[in-house]
Amino acid sequence: MAATCMAPGITGLYGTAHFPLATHTFFNFRSTLPGGGSGRPHPSPNLVHFSCLVPKSRPTDCRCRRNPWEVEGVEGQHVSPPLEPATSATQVVKNVPTEKVILVKVAYDRSGDKGDCCNIGIIARDPKHYPYLKQALTEQVVANYMAHLCQGTVKRYELPGSYALNFVLTKSLGGGGLSSLRVDRQGKTYAQMLLSGITVEVPIGLMAKL
Repeated sequence: MAATCMAPGITGLYGTAHFPLATHTFFNFRSTLPGGGSGRPHPSPNLVHFSCLVPKSRPTDCRCRRNPWEVEGVEGQHVSPPLEPATSATQVVKNVPTEKVILVKVAYDRSGDKGDCCNIGIIARDPKHYPYLKQALTEQVVANYMAHLCQGTVKRYELPGSYALNFVLTKSLGGGGLSSLRVDRQGKTYAQMLLSGITVEVPIGLMAKL
């Protein structure tokens, strides 16, 4: 077990100005030997990875357990062909009475980590829901809702073939991976936050037809 806080029982540090020597000794002994355990947890190193981009044309010297090897560079750059913008067959119906429904009623979700970034995928439960998801879930809406966790930017990507939206939240995991001290360092709960807290405006009766 590793010590990750400054509680007296973990570090053995506390104010002693108003405690007599006997009380100080008692608390020091008690904090060192918690009941049923093997003693106070010891601090452990915090392993952190540092990512970087290396040009493919540049030879790279790699080392692992003192066994170096060289990776040859690759000339030229691969460029993906431009994609034609896809359009959804279903469009937002305007000038009709609407109602607000919780996001979980019209979408599935999943989220996870990519370093210090979190990906949040939102998939429409029905193709008819997709245009209303696009209308409601803007980058600004998600950024405002996740402002307590995301210290970077929010970028939205549309996947009309899957009737889905993908959001990338940068600087949102406290460093990411082993360098993060957050409870949810992999962002697995982020999508559920959106499902349970954001509403979508849809035409009245749309939910009953599905």
